Amino acid sequence: MLTKNQIIVRQGRENDSALIYRLILELAKDHNQTEYVKTNESEIKKAISGQQDKIGVLVAELNSQIVGYLSFTWNYSIWNAKEFMALDDLFVNNKFRGMEIGKKLMEKAKELCINRNVSVIKWEVEMNNEKAIRFYRRLGATINIKGIFKWYLTP
Repeated sequence: MLTKNQIIVRQGRENDSALIYRLILELAKDHNQTEYVKTNESEIKKAISGQQDKIGVLVAELNSQIVGYLSFTWNYSIWNAKEFMALDDLFVNNKFRGMEIGKKLMEKAKELCINRNVSVIKWEVEMNNEKAIRFYRRLGATINIKGIFKWYLTP
């Protein structure tokens, strides 16, 4: 039987790009949003290799198999005069849920922030994703009800 102790969370590497891309597609499929995925394996590899100071990907491995990921960017709040982590995606393959892999990914993100003297992580969640909201609240996160606008500038 697999145990939580066999889970390793580490920084994503260039050679993880294909697996990270596969998980991104799984996440998009779970949310019926595959048409919105514009990235590809090559773009992920380029981002991981060249912009570690701006973006990051954490991967969760179980018996040397990548089963989840957390992607983020480092942003700056002009009002707070501080950097913050903007969590982009948190995803664990359905077969491996319930093993606290998502929690381990979030704890690693928290550790990265502490080591960088960053005091807040921000992210979005669909308001009807009650399971995710419960998970985030168990971590100690609070939800801020605020509308998010998107202005797409390409035709």
